Amino acid sequence: MSGDLVVGVDSSTTAVKAIAWNAAGEAVAEGRASLTLDNPSPGAWEQDAEAWWSAFVVACASLTEQLDPSRLCALGITHQRETVVVTDGAGRPRAPALTWMDARATAQVDAARAALGAEQLLAISGKSACTTQSFYKLAWLFETRPELARGERRVLDVHGFLCWRLTGRCATSLAAADPLGLVDMQARAWSASLAAHLGLALGELAELVEPGTVIGGVSEAAARATGLPAGLPVVAGAGDGQCAGLGAGIRAPGRAYLNLGTAIVSGVLGESYRTSTAFRTLYDATGAHYFFETDLQGGTFTITWLVDLKADLHA
Repeated sequence: MSGDLVVGVDSSTTAVKAIAWNAAGEAVAEGRASLTLDNPSPGAWEQDAEAWWSAFVVACASLTEQLDPSRLCALGITHQRETVVVTDGAGRPRAPALTWMDARATAQVDAARAALGAEQLLAISGKSACTTQSFYKLAWLFETRPELARGERRVLDVHGFLCWRLTGRCATSLAAADPLGLVDMQARAWSASLAAHLGLALGELAELVEPGTVIGGVSEAAARATGLPAGLPVVAGAGDGQCAGLGAGIRAPGRAYLNLGTAIVSGVLGESYRTSTAFRTLYDATGAHYFFETDLQGGTFTITWLVDLKADLHA
């Protein structure tokens, strides 16, 4: 398409934001829809994946009402990381999505360390074993919901879920999937050994593509729902942390960034693959380099919790 605007959609923990940008990097129009978190028990933080799509539709529809959709030439998605959903073969959720904040998989972390070895887990995935990575959340989910092992299923990150709905192709970006903790970082492919530990066939995971790859065009059905032009190219993106680093101009090795969001994340760019228990290793948003990150999960989410608590106390 030959339009002069690109759309960036951020499907974060608390909202979906869609922004149209011109070639000068100026925001031309914006749509937004809120998301909620469910906390059914201590350590449990879930979302309805259908709400991701509903909020995506609302945000994009609001955006396209503010401009001529024919001006759009491409769309890219960034998203909350380490959040995972199990769907059926048609992309319909079979269970609530487990968000990056969910911390119920402590026993599964210990079991994976014992079965696969902490050093091997770090070497393959680039990440120390902890409840943040979806790999361990999925182990917990499959143990507590054994019916999910039966019938058709797909395991998807937020990016893959939305791209499937948008284009009809079950594919995701390497830089979107790698925070799940299931990617062999050096092979740039799903890890067969990690998938086997979960009882997953590789075909039950989304197709992996490099960041910047055109996954497909917006389908006729998705176009009717969102107001986006049918056929609009959907380009493989990356997780929100990596995109924050790119947006901060971190493109040269050794440069660092600090992202103050629902979680607080700091990172530095490196050219070659390295691992350490002091940081987690991810592909950067271009896929050409790596980010070495540290994170503090209690970012602005903790501030919101405190404000809400004080409001309740003074009500």
